[in-house]
Amino acid sequence: MSFSRFSGGTETSNNTPDNPIMWPHNFVQATSCGHFIEMNNTRNGQRVRLVHGKTRNYIDMDVKKNTQIKSHKDFIVRADRNGVFEFGKDPESDLMTLTVRGDLRIYVEGDTHYEVEGDFNHRVNGDYKLTVGGNLFNETKSNYSLKSEGGEIRIKSATYKNEGTFYNSHFKTIEQKTDKFHEITQTSGTGTIAVHSEGNTSYNTEGTRYEVTKGNQYNTMFGKVRDTVYGNDKTPISGGNFIGAVDAPQSSSYYRTVTGDVRTDTTGNMDINADGNIDMDASAIYLN
Repeated sequence: MSFSRFSGGTETSNNTPDNPIMWPHNFVQATSCGHFIEMNNTRNGQRVRLVHGKTRNYIDMDVKKNTQIKSHKDFIVRADRNGVFEFGKDPESDLMTLTVRGDLRIYVEGDTHYEVEGDFNHRVNGDYKLTVGGNLFNETKSNYSLKSEGGEIRIKSATYKNEGTFYNSHFKTIEQKTDKFHEITQTSGTGTIAVHSEGNTSYNTEGTRYEVTKGNQYNTMFGKVRDTVYGNDKTPISGGNFIGAVDAPQSSSYYRTVTGDVRTDTTGNMDINADGNIDMDASAIYLN
C-alpha cells in the first residue's frame, strides 16, 4: 500500500519556535480530567509546566529562566514564619510592577519600614486620608513643598509652632483671627520688626491700645496728620498691657506727660482754638 501526500495548501517553516519540542525529548503525563505535567528536555526548549485540568491554572518554567503562575480566581500564599520577596539585580534597569484592579488592603500588626534609595512618588486620583494614633513626624534634609491648587489648606491643633531661620509668606489676601491673645516677640536685641505697605495701614481696636518704647521713637509724615479724640470713658480690658505701661485713665480727654523739653516747630501758622480756658503754668513764659 502506498500513501500520497495531501496536495494544495501552503507550508510555513519555523526553524526557531518559542518552545521547540522534539520527540522523544518531551514527556507529558495527563489524567482523565485534564491535569497534566509537561517536562520538555528538547535542546533550547527545556520547560516544565503543571496545569490544572478544570480551572486551567498553571505553573510554567521555561528555558529563558522565566516562571509564570496563573490563577483564574484566588491566589493565597501563607507562611507561619518569615517571608521574603526579592526582585532584580540591577536598580537601573530591573523593575517590579504591582497592579491591583480593585481594593488593596495591607494590615501590619508590628512596625512598617520603607527605605528607598531613589525617589518615592505617591499619586492619588481620589481622596487621601492619613490617620495617626500617635505623633506624626515629617523630616527633610532639603526643601519641603506643600501646594494646593484651587483648594484650601487647613491646620487645626491645640498648639501651633513654626520655627526656622527664614520665613517668607506671600498672599494676595490674608486674614488672621485670634480668640484671645496675639503676640509677636522679637528676641534679638539687634533685630527689627518692620511693616511695609504700598497701600494703607489700618488699626481698629474695641479695647485699649498700649505702646511702650524704651528707646527713641521717630515718626516721619510726608502727608498730613489729624488726631480726633472724643474723650469717652471706657474701662480697659484686664490683661494684655505691657509691664511698665500706663494703664490708669486720666480725667482729661487728651493727656501727655513729658520728662524733659517739648519743642514744636512749624513753617506756617499755629492756630489753637478752645471753647474753654487755656491754662499755662510755668516759671517763665516768653512770647516773641
